[in-house]
Amino acid sequence: MTEIALVSTMFLRCYITRTRTIGKAVALAVWLIAPPALAYPLVVAPSYDCTSAGLTKIEQTICTTPWLADRDVHLSRQYRFVRELPGETDAVHASQRAWLHARNEDCGGLADNAMTDCLTTHYDDRLKALAELAEAAPPSVNGWTGAWANMVSDITIKAADGQASFEGNSVYITLNVCEYGPNLGNFEATMPVGALGERSFTAGSDDCRLQLTLEGALLQVEQLEPFACAGHNVSFAGVYSQGGMTTDLDCN
Repeated sequence: MTEIALVSTMFLRCYITRTRTIGKAVALAVWLIAPPALAYPLVVAPSYDCTSAGLTKIEQTICTTPWLADRDVHLSRQYRFVRELPGETDAVHASQRAWLHARNEDCGGLADNAMTDCLTTHYDDRLKALAELAEAAPPSVNGWTGAWANMVSDITIKAADGQASFEGNSVYITLNVCEYGPNLGNFEATMPVGALGERSFTAGSDDCRLQLTLEGALLQVEQLEPFACAGHNVSFAGVYSQGGMTTDLDCN
């Protein structure tokens, strides 16, 4: 049994919370959410237990498709957030049930690739609908601050002494990650805390600027200079949320 070092704690001290080796598979408990297609296969835990008996084909497909599992976690957190908004509980619950029914009806009988495409579309549509409802919640310092993360990146936002600080780490997982480790990147910025009263703003320096947008329980990030934040192909762009999640990297 050989333990494979995948990360540099210098760049990822906030990113990885534990590692363990099982044969040639390295399991990483990290904060996550999904980028587009990655160069190395990952398994991401959705909002439910993938080891439970009696999972449907749709649930099994989500368990084995990283970007769907990532969307499932985002959607679960955003749904809980929107349900807490004044006057939204019953309507959001009803629309969520209608969405689940439509998802299962439209995607349940499809073959593997077609099912994945169908589920991706349904999740993206629902996330967009929930984001529009989440706009009813005004931005605030408390809404912005905390540890935000997805499958490959984390951004921690703090507010103190009139300043907002931003610190992030990201990785790009290459085909030879098990031998050489991932490409690494980091991000740091400070600005007046008043920015956290806005729904969207730009943070960072000329060589690494991020457009940050708060959408309820989710943080939308656009990297204004693609791949400019250190390692090759490293990007902070994507959707983030606060909370824990588990991903596995299979090095067989």
